Amino acid sequence: MKGLSLTEPMVKAWLEGRKSVTRRLMNPQPDIASDGCIYYPHRDHPKWRRYENDKHFRRNVADDFPPRYLPGETVYIKETWSQSVTYIGDLIVGYKADGQARTSILNGPVRWMTLDDNKPLRQWNWKSPRFMPEWASRGHALIGTVGPERVQEITEAAAIMEGFLFAGHGDDWKRHDSFRVAWDTLHPGSWEANSWVWRIELEKLW
Repeated sequence: MKGLSLTEPMVKAWLEGRKSVTRRLMNPQPDIASDGCIYYPHRDHPKWRRYENDKHFRRNVADDFPPRYLPGETVYIKETWSQSVTYIGDLIVGYKADGQARTSILNGPVRWMTLDDNKPLRQWNWKSPRFMPEWASRGHALIGTVGPERVQEITEAAAIMEGFLFAGHGDDWKRHDSFRVAWDTLHPGSWEANSWVWRIELEKLW
């Protein structure tokens, strides 16, 4: 089963039921010609395709070049995690996003606790979400609609669906501003370039 990595703030949004959409950078980026035609993946690719314009590209690219995550697929949520054992030998998996942990995942009943019950948060050897196996995950999602758009097209309503909250930067600061900052941290220069992304709808299963 495929995994879908989320940052710590987005894991919290997911757990709290505030996140129903995610965006992923399209890789590679489309090759846009001076006449407005779009080539994908690019003109040097052996299986490239030419799209007459922006509308033609949006309507057809997902069928011609299916993205990693497809409608109808179930994926597990990947997050920053760690594992350890208790003094009696039970496995503990810790989750950095909210400081929670669970024991006896593979054998016996599951028990939840806070990480400070075992050892301070800073003492855990945190692992990247990329390396989280499905058995350690605490959530699964059903992929809904998947489609292309430009990253700067995100609206305030869309940022709310992404799970973003106000960041407290004054009256003029909006949730899509919080999205922009978070996005540019993950993909430096991508916001200014107005990169193409895949917009992916998520339905929480468990």
